[in-house]
Amino acid sequence: MVGDIKVSFLVVRNDQQRQGFRKATMIDLRHQLDVMQVLLSRVQVAWNTINPAILARVLLKYNHAMQEDNKAIIFHDAGRTRRHKILTNFPTFHIAKILDECNGWSVAKYSEVEACLHINVIPLLKIASIRHSCKLQDGKIGGCRSFEMQKGDHSDLDHKLMIRYPQEFSVIPTKIILHGWKLATYEDVKNNFQLVKSLLKGKKSAYVCLLQGGTLSGEELGFQLKPTEANALVLVDHQIVVKTEQ
Repeated sequence: MVGDIKVSFLVVRNDQQRQGFRKATMIDLRHQLDVMQVLLSRVQVAWNTINPAILARVLLKYNHAMQEDNKAIIFHDAGRTRRHKILTNFPTFHIAKILDECNGWSVAKYSEVEACLHINVIPLLKIASIRHSCKLQDGKIGGCRSFEMQKGDHSDLDHKLMIRYPQEFSVIPTKIILHGWKLATYEDVKNNFQLVKSLLKGKKSAYVCLLQGGTLSGEELGFQLKPTEANALVLVDHQIVVKTEQ
């Protein structure tokens, strides 16, 4: 648990995805070495891994190489790339100019930044070399010189700190509106295609689902992802929605 965020990790095959999870980066894992050693030891036989100490060596190698921290982990042993990857439900942060539109992102809250401060916020600010403060929903955080946090309204700043949680999708009838969910966009589905495809199998394999700006058909219809023109009338019985609240 980090603040109000319950951090979880999974080891899955490289061709698999999980709802509400994304690929872990060096920033996510650098302070979670003990957790990862336990996790990898439990899956050692199935994963065909010689020793969880491989992870320790990887983390130590990049411990002081901040420019590598935003890269996803790939395990190498005897020249072979591992067939598995580590996923996490931890949020991602991004620095943007105050007037930039950031689809899929929201301005981070003080509590979210405070919970993640030493795990992936400060490393991000160091990498970006932002010297000025970044606006939060209810405060601000200093740049790479101080990292000081203050609450209050700071609408006069030039940059803002954005947050995005791993996306979670669901297939529901078009007549239903769920609080905390919204209609997924064509780009949402395109960027998470393998994950969304897994929802349209079995009893849902013949569905054609509405998206904002497109449609996606189920397994029986070939998983066809098609864009539609703006304001086009699409008559289908189901829709794909994406979670907007954590």
